[in-house]
Amino acid sequence: MDQKSYHVKKSKRVFGVLVAAAFTGALSALIADTLKVITEHYEESLLEKIHEHTFLIFVLPLIGITTIHLLRRFLFRKKANKGIKEVLDTINKNGNTLPAYKVPSHYFNGFLTVIFGGSTGIEVSTVVATASVGALSSRKVNYLKNTAPIWFVRAWRQALQLYLMRRLRVFCLHLRFLPKEKASFTPPV
Repeated sequence: MDQKSYHVKKSKRVFGVLVAAAFTGALSALIADTLKVITEHYEESLLEKIHEHTFLIFVLPLIGITTIHLLRRFLFRKKANKGIKEVLDTINKNGNTLPAYKVPSHYFNGFLTVIFGGSTGIEVSTVVATASVGALSSRKVNYLKNTAPIWFVRAWRQALQLYLMRRLRVFCLHLRFLPKEKASFTPPV
């Protein structure tokens, strides 16, 4: 393998990882922010209803438990949510085995739990959903490595080289114009 093809393959690999990281970060931020905003909105709305009709304080948790049970049983086919334990087990196994269905499962589970008066909060749901996005993108990064356009990789590499050369040139000019006593480096004693 010659040096040029090695650099092209390495640039494609770096480009794929950068695109996957940007996509994963943006999607994870979108999931976390929408879950927070939607949950706050509906939680406030239901709290206002509870102030008007006090009997709802007993009815809403039953509605929430029933809805979560029905979702878990019919939509997610009785697959249990284990919370942070799923993420920690995946990390301990050095794998990326969090399935994609964990994103909507934890999203809706956390949302419904909080708005109907549950005490768990949306933090665990956010962590597991965004970890699932990360696991999914790590499985799909090979697609990005193989489809990165060569011209884009070359242009990115040239821009990076130009930037680094300019920074090096400025640094060298700076050293040349320093007074002689400051130009020599003496280690501290």
